[in-house]
Amino acid sequence: MSRALTAVALAVDILLIRDGRVLLLRRKGSGYFDGFYAAPGGRVEMSEGLRAAAIRELEEETGLRVAPVDVQLAVTLYNREESTHGWIQHYFHVTQWAGEPKLCEPEKCDDMQWFSLDALPEKTVPYLQQVLDAFQRKESYVEYP
Repeated sequence: MSRALTAVALAVDILLIRDGRVLLLRRKGSGYFDGFYAAPGGRVEMSEGLRAAAIRELEEETGLRVAPVDVQLAVTLYNREESTHGWIQHYFHVTQWAGEPKLCEPEKCDDMQWFSLDALPEKTVPYLQQVLDAFQRKESYVEYP
């Protein structure tokens, strides 16, 4: 019996947490959970490593610059919700940054806010609460669904 191989796409997401609140962006114009809040992040390019992709995505979306030493892998999510492929999403916790985030890609996101870890907005990507719970429990891996 032959089994089909799993096709996966690779993404990075960034957890910026301060005073018990996480920074989230509301997605727009992508066709994937538009109108829902998610952590900053995106796809990994072939020419870069995971940490470099997280640093790039964070700067592109929020304008924040961070040092590589302040970007630590926190949780890996295996997301099987797509019908054609899965996603391996690496969530990085950024422990230090300078300045205040700003909305740098208004064509992709139309709102950015800090939300309590215990009170995410109703329209949040469905797996983010699971990731944040794992992060707070110091678990490094989760699967969705």
